[in-house]
Amino acid sequence: MIEPHSIEYSPSNEDGLAYVYFSYGQHEYFTLARTSEEEPVIYLERNDQSLALESNNVSYTLSGNTVVFTMGEDIQQALQVGPVLEVLVNLDDRHLPEFCRALAAIFSVARSPQGAEHPDR
Repeated sequence: MIEPHSIEYSPSNEDGLAYVYFSYGQHEYFTLARTSEEEPVIYLERNDQSLALESNNVSYTLSGNTVVFTMGEDIQQALQVGPVLEVLVNLDDRHLPEFCRALAAIFSVARSPQGAEHPDR
């Protein structure tokens, strides 16, 4: 499980970018982002732009203080990760709703009726 030392997020920054960014090492990070103006696809990156791609073949589940990302094979190969990435999210009750809105904005391209759980596409 990744235990980030910092988490940044926005459902829509000044450029219309929805993103979550987990920093968990000296030069280690994982980020997901999407703009409302571009094609409906999620941008994922891990540690460097050379480990990045655009894909909707990812889903997430938020349970308590853990978010679990399930990655398709294309993402696993491009980011050099396994099929599941668990991230500890230690946000207080004041910040958690904004974090959830950021995830919802990113994953709105893959929205399902179940809410926080999104199917692979």
